[in-house]
Amino acid sequence: MRRLLFVLLSLALVQPAMAQLTITVTKGYDDKTNIAVVPFLWDGDGAAPSEMTDIVIANLERTGQFEALDQAAMRSWPSRRESIAFAEWRLLDQDFLVIGRLRPVAEGRVEVTYELYDPYREQRLTAGTLQGTLAQWRQLAHRVSDAIYEEITGVRGVFSTKIAYVVAQESDAGMQYRLQIADADGWNEQIWYRSSQPIMSPAWSPDGKHIAFVDFQPDGSSSVKMLDLTTRNIRTLAERRGSINSAPAFSPDGRRLALTSSRAGSPNIYVLDLQSNRLQQVTTHWAIDTEPDWLDDNTLIFTSDRSGRPQIYRTDLRTQAVERLTFEGRYNARGRVGSNGERITMVYSDGGGYHIATMELDTRLVQVLTGNGSDESPSLAPNGSMVIYATKRGNNSELAWVSIDGKVESAMPSRFGDVREPAWSPYTY
Repeated sequence: MRRLLFVLLSLALVQPAMAQLTITVTKGYDDKTNIAVVPFLWDGDGAAPSEMTDIVIANLERTGQFEALDQAAMRSWPSRRESIAFAEWRLLDQDFLVIGRLRPVAEGRVEVTYELYDPYREQRLTAGTLQGTLAQWRQLAHRVSDAIYEEITGVRGVFSTKIAYVVAQESDAGMQYRLQIADADGWNEQIWYRSSQPIMSPAWSPDGKHIAFVDFQPDGSSSVKMLDLTTRNIRTLAERRGSINSAPAFSPDGRRLALTSSRAGSPNIYVLDLQSNRLQQVTTHWAIDTEPDWLDDNTLIFTSDRSGRPQIYRTDLRTQAVERLTFEGRYNARGRVGSNGERITMVYSDGGGYHIATMELDTRLVQVLTGNGSDESPSLAPNGSMVIYATKRGNNSELAWVSIDGKVESAMPSRFGDVREPAWSPYTY
């Protein structure tokens, strides 16, 4: 059976779930940047409501680019510039120093102030003050991490973004499926949709306010639905009894949705106008055309086995001309466009398992990023630096991350079952 058809149709690929996600870095850069994050001073009664410093350290170290100084090795814990002895941090070989303060500002609200220093030049590089509720404690820490990361690397951080994914878990009532969303570090997971039938292919709208996904019916039909993350309302966008409707992808402006439908026979690519509900058929072929994504407002990439094996193609919506993009490898599928439109990330195989790979569109140069052999469903971080994907190690399924250069890998082992179909959110602030 063709793997593409298997991916599209098989219910057996939907796997059981986890409750709390914990990320472990399994491979990082050899030459890491040393950074000292001094415990932030709590200027309030009792103990600080959460460990702000620990969250910032965990975020930075999870990139594989930073090595945080053990707090036990620090000779002092300054919280303001006038108390920093820069020579002390140079002796500890620290490239960067982070200090900060926390204080209550109103009932249930806190304020965090952070400062980033270069100990060698004795200069403050950036600083900021944020406020939020106690319930937003982790989000405040992620915003601090984003600012520090961007100042040091020149790349916007993604610690404040979220990840949507599908889990399935065996219960007394049979398999139960859930659409869940968690912070990018695996915390604050929430269930947004449940079904006794499989759920697949969550896709974020560009503004991060909606998620389109595929919901199966007992008769094997599938529909494309859209979840409003503000109201929790769910709107059915594409359905027809006995047909497959799948693989949604929002256009860059969020006004249209590309999807796959077999309503006319073979699965082909369609574009749905979300305002008028007008459905435009884009491809017309006997083969399986699926997994569309947008290169720009007028160009889609998609997977098709029209050449005998799944490969990635490009089509212009104005002319509907189709061009094959991938030739290296026996199997290339699930292409996802990077934030700058210069490369795509995809599932690649040369016959020795399925891996995550990238391809530069100008040069068509393919780089294989992972080596596990059972990797699927890549989704790019909004800054283009990392790819999240689903993989299987032994009998356990988990989410995993790899940097776009393949040098950093992280894993999120499942403690309670399996998880798949990850989708990284866009920036929401």
